[in-house]
Amino acid sequence: MIYTFKFQGYGDIGEFDGQRIDILRLVEPGEFEYTDLTTMARFPNGTELPLRADEITGHSRDFDLDAMIEGYVECALWADYMPEPTDEEPEPELGGGNDLGLRPDDASTKRIHETCESFFNFHAADCMEYVERMVSENRLSGWDDGTPESYLGHDLWLTSHGHGAGFWDRGLGALGDRLTEASKPHATSSGVAMSNGDGLTVEIN
Repeated sequence: MIYTFKFQGYGDIGEFDGQRIDILRLVEPGEFEYTDLTTMARFPNGTELPLRADEITGHSRDFDLDAMIEGYVECALWADYMPEPTDEEPEPELGGGNDLGLRPDDASTKRIHETCESFFNFHAADCMEYVERMVSENRLSGWDDGTPESYLGHDLWLTSHGHGAGFWDRGLGALGDRLTEASKPHATSSGVAMSNGDGLTVEIN
């Protein structure tokens, strides 16, 4: 699913008075005294101000939510799948479930979708800056065919589930700090149930 966020939408980029700005959200009716202040924007120095839409030059950007969700699921299997003990491996190591054909059940799929979509909707400007910087700073390495949105989902799982890696250690400075803080309330609400359609069923927390 590709979400295209047009001007004044979540995650858009604009320009005001020669400065690049991030469109954070629309201003709620009655939020400010002047009714023509319609868009809340963040400037490069971190200042957030309401602006009129006709003062801003903007363009639309695409965001691949499906890739984010897939990265979230892949990371859950990679980081937190615990195999059952066997005679050959009585003390299995955590992780490594990506090659078992496991997929979330319907209820878990719905919760994962809600988790990823909510994270993006509440933090769209930062998510889009992450996507841009992962590409422009050549940070896409380590996964075959990884997209920046899949890395976003990967880092959301790691950070929200308390792993020793994630947004904060990407070298993204203040952006990584903001996404780390934003991740805390966005862990999937309960265990992720998965099965491979061939009798293997697991729950990943």
